[in-house]
Amino acid sequence: MTATPPLPSPLTLPPAGLVLARDKADGWRAERGFKQLTVWGHDTLPGSADGVPRVLQWLRVAEAVAAPIPAAEVDAALAAEAKET
Repeated sequence: MTATPPLPSPLTLPPAGLVLARDKADGWRAERGFKQLTVWGHDTLPGSADGVPRVLQWLRVAEAVAAPIPAAEVDAALAAEAKET
C-alpha cells in the first residue's frame, strides 16, 4: 500500500501546542505540551466526515472569529448602517 503525501495544514510546522486540563481554582491549566501530531489511518485522502480535517477547519473559523477588528473597519460598518436607517 502506498501512502499519500501529507495534506497542507493550518497548524504551525512542526505542530506544537498545549494539552489543557480543568483546574478548580483557575479554570484551566497547561498540563503538558506537544510538538508532534499523529493522525492514524490516513493512508487514503480524508473524507468530508473525517474528524481531523473538520477540526482543522474549525480552528481557522475560531481564529477568524476571535481576531480583533480594526477600528476603521468598525467605524465604516457603523457609518454604512447609519445611512441605511
